[in-house]
Amino acid sequence: METNTREMIQKLIAVLRSMAKTAQMNHVMGRSEEADRHTIEQFNRILDRLRHVDTTGALEVFSDLPDQTSWASLNSACRNLIACCDVEGGPRRHGWDGFWTDAKSGIWIDKMAFECGLPPEMNEFGEFLKEKISEWQKRKSTARRNASESEV
Repeated sequence: METNTREMIQKLIAVLRSMAKTAQMNHVMGRSEEADRHTIEQFNRILDRLRHVDTTGALEVFSDLPDQTSWASLNSACRNLIACCDVEGGPRRHGWDGFWTDAKSGIWIDKMAFECGLPPEMNEFGEFLKEKISEWQKRKSTARRNASESEV
């Protein structure tokens, strides 16, 4: 596969990752049940483009998403397509040796991680925390409300 094609695939995978995060966030936040038409059309265009450059035939198992696709289904479709197309075999490493803990010194993070950007797992962890904070706030406010109702 030529370099330009690999670069294009990686760019499309980056768009799919972003789309999956947005879909997951919208699903969790309950914005609406169905994904918006533009996002579904964009996914279908990306799928068509990837099919055009695919020489393995692996993408033939994917079908275009219908107009009434839920955010959860869009998230799943994006992640499945990423898993199929990521020619790098997962997150790019670029010298990332991970992070580790040391009882004497605390947590160590590889300095190279900041020079090359954080791995997707760390970004996903940040997104996970963002999602959970609103859930935790709702629980806390519900607990306060229940406590004040029981005092009355």
